Amino acid sequence: MKKNLFLAAGSLCFALLLCEGALRVAGAVFNASFFQGDTERGWALRPNTEGWLIGETKNYRRINSDGLHDHEHSLAKPPHTMRIAVLGDSCTEGAEQPIEKTFVSVLGQQLAHSPALGGKQVEVINFGVSGYGTAQELLTLRDHVWKYNPDIVLLAFYSGNDIFNNERDLNPSSGAAQCPYFVFRKDQLVLDDSFRHSPDLRKSAMWKQAVRAQIVNHSRVVQLIYSAWNAYRQRAAGQSVSANTTDLQPTNDQIYLPTKPNVKEAWRVTEFLLAMMNREVRAHGAEFWLVSLWTSQQVSPDPARRQQFCQQLGLPNLSYPDLRLQELATKQQIPLILLAPTVAAYTAEHNVYVNGGVLLPPGVGHFNELGHRLAGTLIASELASRSAWIAGSASPITNTPQPPIACPVSTVAGSRSRIRRWTASRLDPARAPKYSIANTLVFPHGRSGRRHHRGPERRPALPRGL
Repeated sequence: MKKNLFLAAGSLCFALLLCEGALRVAGAVFNASFFQGDTERGWALRPNTEGWLIGETKNYRRINSDGLHDHEHSLAKPPHTMRIAVLGDSCTEGAEQPIEKTFVSVLGQQLAHSPALGGKQVEVINFGVSGYGTAQELLTLRDHVWKYNPDIVLLAFYSGNDIFNNERDLNPSSGAAQCPYFVFRKDQLVLDDSFRHSPDLRKSAMWKQAVRAQIVNHSRVVQLIYSAWNAYRQRAAGQSVSANTTDLQPTNDQIYLPTKPNVKEAWRVTEFLLAMMNREVRAHGAEFWLVSLWTSQQVSPDPARRQQFCQQLGLPNLSYPDLRLQELATKQQIPLILLAPTVAAYTAEHNVYVNGGVLLPPGVGHFNELGHRLAGTLIASELASRSAWIAGSASPITNTPQPPIACPVSTVAGSRSRIRRWTASRLDPARAPKYSIANTLVFPHGRSGRRHHRGPERRPALPRGL
């Protein structure tokens, strides 16, 4: 009996080895495991992990020793070096692209050639993690960013889901139950850390996850079984196999027309988190920048399609999230870069898509290579021309006392008609702020920060070759 069991076990092992060899010889690849539980942020990228990611693209990716989709960076900042930390979600992580083609890397490449730096070296570090909301990005700033001593902290905000990520009932992330949230208690924003009681964050569970990840990442057979099981679970749940990309598609009209109470609360929490982040970055003597990325609807190369979507909502445009961020940035004195207007003009002029288009239809999914190149180039242009740190002026951000952060007043929420009137008023040239998402990307009082006469608005020029 024992002999038969040993014989069967040996035959099974031999068959598995044959399958493993056959899959490797055939060049078959499957998704690796890149994430692990994190008791501070819910989840994080697994350090020192590499493997294939197959979904929107086919990309062999590596996670560095500090759990970043980036090259290795020393904790000590090299002399004569400007360091930029970029926080964000999956758009920033750029898992679908090689490290050197993410907009974070493009930002560093563009700044390295900028005469504004006066010969200084540039180091840009990517702290983006898929599924993160503003709460997790704030916790990342506190627990992981400051050890790198950055000079500039840049938050890449994706309005397609970042607001929803900050409200438990709205969070579209697959890890919503294992996610930290900030909630208001007597007008004080406090961390709700109940997620730490999740069974998946117990030490024993995290140890099992680590062992399972090592097996998955080193065996083609296990990867095949793992991929098939995940596909089955998604179909059983009524999702498509590429369901992870659908969270990025802002089809919910509440993004552009927030009227539900929980969406209004999500905006309130989000605005307060951004104000807190700005305050903490300034307290560390660094510059805080807010970059509003685009949604696929905002930058469709077909203006008629964009207009049709606006008409369905009864809105003059899709500007609401950017205009609201603009109002917050003005109140909190946060430098803001709006990418959607310039990118929309570019896609319309060249009839190209900046999302998807590899293994998914054009316009669906995360930024494609062109989208990352545009984002990195535009952000670099604005930083080079507007950052006081880069300009070498006396640091405008010091450890001087900051005024208390007041709860942002919900002046731009309410009924559908009120939101429509508010959005339309911001497009009235006589009433609109100087930088508006209506047509172009410009900033209050010009690039120098000095008041000047009103002139024609202009977009930052893109370098040749884009």
